[in-house]
Amino acid sequence: MSPAAPTTIDDSTRSPHLHRWLLAWAGLGCVWALYAAWPFTTDDAFITLRYARHWADGDGIRWNVGELERVEGYSNFLFVALAAAALRLGLDPMAVLALTSSAALLACGPLLYGIARRTTGALSACVPVVLLWGYPFTQWWTVSGLETAVYMLAVVAATAAFVRGCADGASGRPWSRPYLRLAGLLGFIAALVRPEGPLVVIAMVTTIGAGAIRATRAAPSSRAARRAHLDAARHLLVAFAVPFAIYLAWRLGHFGHLLPNPVRCKAAYAGSPWALLLPFAPLAALTLGLAAPAWRAWTRPPMLVCTVLALEYAVVLFGVDPTIAYGNRHLLAAYALLGIPAAMGVHHLGRTHGRRTEVRIVVGLAALVTAAWLGFGVVDRLAREAATYAARAAARADVAAHLRTRLGPGDTIVLGDVGVIGDALPDVAILDVYCLNNPAMTRAPLKGSAAAVAEAVLAAEPAAIIVSSRSAETCAPRAKVFRLVLEAPEFAAYELTAVFGADADEFHYWIYERRRSAM
Repeated sequence: MSPAAPTTIDDSTRSPHLHRWLLAWAGLGCVWALYAAWPFTTDDAFITLRYARHWADGDGIRWNVGELERVEGYSNFLFVALAAAALRLGLDPMAVLALTSSAALLACGPLLYGIARRTTGALSACVPVVLLWGYPFTQWWTVSGLETAVYMLAVVAATAAFVRGCADGASGRPWSRPYLRLAGLLGFIAALVRPEGPLVVIAMVTTIGAGAIRATRAAPSSRAARRAHLDAARHLLVAFAVPFAIYLAWRLGHFGHLLPNPVRCKAAYAGSPWALLLPFAPLAALTLGLAAPAWRAWTRPPMLVCTVLALEYAVVLFGVDPTIAYGNRHLLAAYALLGIPAAMGVHHLGRTHGRRTEVRIVVGLAALVTAAWLGFGVVDRLAREAATYAARAAARADVAAHLRTRLGPGDTIVLGDVGVIGDALPDVAILDVYCLNNPAMTRAPLKGSAAAVAEAVLAAEPAAIIVSSRSAETCAPRAKVFRLVLEAPEFAAYELTAVFGADADEFHYWIYERRRSAM
């Protein structure tokens, strides 16, 4: 039996061009916001670049050249590889990463539309695109140099392949093994981009399992249905698990751990366990509120796989450190997929209460997003914030330029914001007191103890200690470990040599160098 045609809702005879105008309008706003935020590159992106630079130079994937204990201080292997390739080709790695991410974000729109279009009309299928492109932090994190948009594309593409590969009893379409294998392979690519990539595979397998349970209840004596579901899960899992097992074996052999060091650092957060989830609550309420009218369709694969993935994120991110995660950075992939149930809910309202209701909801949503952008000056604010951050990055580059003329071979420096400075000083050994690139801080006696970290910093007798301060007039350390370092008697061996920071910024860098008489 050949696969039946894709199941879509035919509403082409009514308002045939309205959805195109909405998508074009949302796309224009997305590109406009990307352009405004373009100068922004977060400091953590340069951590990726330091690893990539060492790899491209033939020193291996290392934080410090020649270090005895290797550390996986990044959580985006595919981006490290892409940056290393750009360096080897003589290209600007940050431009390559930002352009790749921008293309990925723009590609997410048609994919989300395609997923929604299989179960909704053309107009309702615009909902997930409007929601994603209309959220300003989507563009902010896309141009940041981090992997957010590329990971989102991998997750959305895997979900699109999975939905296309699912059996459809209504149309008689059987399981599609090629699409299931593609979904598994894309899930593996998501795992290369982010450590939580396997969550999308778990969501897909859960959806298949739920379908198997329903099939068994509908026909308890039918073994064919159960075999079909098991076969579908097998093809998906094999396509994912085989390359993922090879990747895990390499990581374990190279770094000695299955999880990246940042994951182990952030899992030890002592603050509110809801720090990452509460900011996401308004977005979840919006999407799930729109999805509520279609609750009877919760067992359909497009609805189920998307909601299961969101629930997985709620579990995984509970109690995780929110540092460099504002704007729901870690939840953007889940937010993108929650737009699919939202589209199904809007379409259900249209079918129940008439086409005009659907048009009013979708157009009203687009108008609300547009009004918010204009009323709050979203694009202007993105441009201002990007300029402020660019000035901060320039101050960090000044720190690196100052140290480059004063450090000798074999010197070690201590700091927290290690991105720009670390990339500008690739040959200098850096002790990261913010844990990401410091495996000693994930185990006793340093784990969870600022006092122990401060003692270890001073015991290392670094050539320079760079303290991040909130003020340029008085040294007001932003981290407890630096306050303890400054208060320790051993700190008397250091003297202030320079202060760098952008005007009106809250990040100023006080450079303390070890007196030569103390060396």
